[in-house]
Amino acid sequence: MKPTKLLAGIISASLLGGAASLGLSCLGAGIGPGLEVDPDVKRLSHCDPRDISFRNEQEGWLRTACDEWFRTADSGRSWREFNVREEMLVQERESRSGAAQPDESDDSSNGSLRLTDLLWVSSTEGLALVNDAPMAFRTEDGGRSWTRITLPVKNHFYSRLEAVGERLWLCNTEGWILRSDDAGRNWKELTGAPFDESDGCTTLSFVDASDGWAGGQSGALWHTEDGGETWKRMAATDDGPVTPEGSDSNSHYWRHLVRITPLLAWADTDNGRFRTTDGGKTWERLKPLMERVQELRPVVVRPGSRLPWVAHASGDARDASSFEPVMEVRFSLWGEQGVVTDDLEFFQAGAKVRQGLILSAGGSRRVTLQGIEQARNSSWGWADDLVFQNKDGETWFFTGRLPTPVVRLAALESGFLLARGATGELFRSNIRGEKWEKTENLLDVRDFAARVGEPVPPVFAPDCVLSARPASLTVRSGMTSCGGGMESTLTLELGEQGASAEVELDFIGRAPWEEPRKLQRPLARQQAEAAAQALIQAALRAEGPLNCAGTTKNFATLEWTCGVEGPRGGPLELRMPTCEEDELEPADLKALQKATVSGDASKAPGFYSRPVAVAKEAQRISKELLESP
Repeated sequence: MKPTKLLAGIISASLLGGAASLGLSCLGAGIGPGLEVDPDVKRLSHCDPRDISFRNEQEGWLRTACDEWFRTADSGRSWREFNVREEMLVQERESRSGAAQPDESDDSSNGSLRLTDLLWVSSTEGLALVNDAPMAFRTEDGGRSWTRITLPVKNHFYSRLEAVGERLWLCNTEGWILRSDDAGRNWKELTGAPFDESDGCTTLSFVDASDGWAGGQSGALWHTEDGGETWKRMAATDDGPVTPEGSDSNSHYWRHLVRITPLLAWADTDNGRFRTTDGGKTWERLKPLMERVQELRPVVVRPGSRLPWVAHASGDARDASSFEPVMEVRFSLWGEQGVVTDDLEFFQAGAKVRQGLILSAGGSRRVTLQGIEQARNSSWGWADDLVFQNKDGETWFFTGRLPTPVVRLAALESGFLLARGATGELFRSNIRGEKWEKTENLLDVRDFAARVGEPVPPVFAPDCVLSARPASLTVRSGMTSCGGGMESTLTLELGEQGASAEVELDFIGRAPWEEPRKLQRPLARQQAEAAAQALIQAALRAEGPLNCAGTTKNFATLEWTCGVEGPRGGPLELRMPTCEEDELEPADLKALQKATVSGDASKAPGFYSRPVAVAKEAQRISKELLESP
């Protein structure tokens, strides 16, 4: 789990006007079967957005965690793939030679080019940094054409890009600092930089073209008054972020530094978050933003700032010290008062406008939805064998296709989908609705019937164990993780007059000479019925949001008999769904991540997993039996 995504979620959900669910709670309101949708609108990527940069309210670029680049011309409502090699390298060569001839001596022409940050110096001038070559690309016409800029260094990995007007600085953990005085056209290395390979630059911040601070890996903080030509080391203070000179400690590794005035600055280090109001003479330690959600007001865009800000609820809006910069999360300013988060959440003047996705522009075709299913944070629709989703209250997009026309679709609380086809067969999909597979799982049949309001045949679940005599219930359950795991088998036999239990506890990966623990003992009928009821209820309760955190996986299988000639059921396999974080709905992911940070993902709102619950219940019952006299 990425801390930046956790903080982005908390900030957007709690700080931005409490509007994180805007447009989602009323999805489907006023619409229904008969709505026309575009089947050519599709999701282009499921990878997390990493770098987002809008040059104005309409045009923007983004890079995903998979190093995909996309470009929008309609405020992020639709995107197209932005091919770096075709749209930058070829254009750059054409501008030099008049023909798009590949340069065989250029490593970047062989597919190794990887862009990282894209900074807009103005609405037309932008600079795109390259992470695997000592170069950058520059545009003066809003991204229609690009010119390659060679950087005067050998090591090309960088830490931070800072800009004040047309003066830019670029620093690197190998120790160098570069500066451009003409918006990135030309660069020079500042020979007076105070860093080296053992103590590289990790962040810098300037209040004007001359006055700046720079922090490094050792925790030292440096000050320049001539744009970076010369530097002076700043003094350390008690319990501040600056490491004293001569100290071997690097516990205050600088991650982010934001200066607003010569006196007012904020710092984010490995040792905490700090603020100074006297130019670094003293520092105040602050709690992390996520711990101060209730104390803060919506994010705003301060004039001249490249960062969004949060405002202290008790502060004076006219006082700069009443605001605090959001440093830990990647944002892009969007127009005059807009902000776009790295979850593609769009906010305008502190209120959420929509939840964006990386969608294609679509085409001219239209199909008519034959039904709509409301989920917790989105809506699903179908037209013949096509399935569509709507996550922002505005745009429907195609997700997947079934092998038969859909008669009814059910969205489970877990996020997974079930659909009945025209053939009467049941199909199951992941929470994206992309791949559909036929299912005969008894719980899928039960869940579908419960969701759409149909009667549930008792043969599809072990309910009969609670009424038939004789009856038996066998539960095999356990957990696996990176370090091994355990497995237990609990069998309950319920007769006309009495009952018994058999327990076997085994450890996955145990030594050959170790024996599993076994126990067989009689039970009072009431005790056995209570145990069976607890296990069955745990197995049949509807699941909640998925748990994508951690490596521990629980499993459980139930088998049962009901009566001498009654049904023999099972095996009923309780699957522990696996998923990636980017498969979750944004609201569910934030809740899960917040609970994971607290140490227990099962405390996330609405979380419930059948195999986890059955395994815990079986473990509790087995432990009581093994420990009782």
